[in-house]
Amino acid sequence: MSKGANSVFSAAAILLPIVALVAACGTAAEVPSRATPFRATIVLPFDSYKAGAEDIATIDAAQIALMRECMAAKGYAWTWPRQAAREHPLLSGNARRYGLADSDAADRYGYHVPDTPESAQAKAAEAAWTDRLGDDEKAGLFDRGGCVDEASAVLRKGIDDRHRSWFTGMEHQAIDQSAEDPAVARAITAWSSCMHEGGYNYRTPQDAVEDRRWDLDAPRVSPAERAVATADVRCKQQTRLIPTRAAAEKRIQTKMLGEHADRFDAVLKSHERFVSNARRVLADVEKRRRR
Repeated sequence: MSKGANSVFSAAAILLPIVALVAACGTAAEVPSRATPFRATIVLPFDSYKAGAEDIATIDAAQIALMRECMAAKGYAWTWPRQAAREHPLLSGNARRYGLADSDAADRYGYHVPDTPESAQAKAAEAAWTDRLGDDEKAGLFDRGGCVDEASAVLRKGIDDRHRSWFTGMEHQAIDQSAEDPAVARAITAWSSCMHEGGYNYRTPQDAVEDRRWDLDAPRVSPAERAVATADVRCKQQTRLIPTRAAAEKRIQTKMLGEHADRFDAVLKSHERFVSNARRVLADVEKRRRR
């Protein structure tokens, strides 16, 4: 199975963008980077139970193929300008699992979440397309029993969604428990002291992200936001907060895997069934196209 930051089951949410776990929201324009390069690499046991880009692309393609056929049967031409939107490299994997942990991202975007030009263009095109749909066409697509529901039912055949919901809950527990680890608590205190030495008074990294001075929904990133974000990452690096947190969560996840082996196996099998369904759909659609 490929690895990635997104749950494969979230890929079945039609017309919704796939996003990574992040500590903040917003977008920012590209500017030259002046920060000392540093990027934390976080690899965790649960990663093997998540879908990677290849699986998500397969499911996405199958969804579109099913909806195209469904809408054609209702008398509508499928004109959705779906584009392959490449995820920004600064958001890949577990990049922001514990908040901002990349000096390049801090210097360029502050706490804003970056977007690729391709992704931004794709999202704008899809939004414009949706706005142009007529009422009957929207009903055929989105109403209960419409083409979205039909596509989802085909792709989820034989799958118990409770397994994925349970997995998501376990992951949230692991994140929360890692924050309470004594070594992590000491690292956060050290981080706060480091920030204070630089003239910034924040008790936790999340407090810095949630500073009311930042407008994370606006495209502009203020110099003050960049300065705090850069200091944030530097202090995380100096106090080893990110690897300490990752080590704590790794221990927690490993313990969970041992305690609930059968349930995690069910999660894995559900994922495999989902991808298998998508591949079968694509093969069937291709056969019909060639007739």
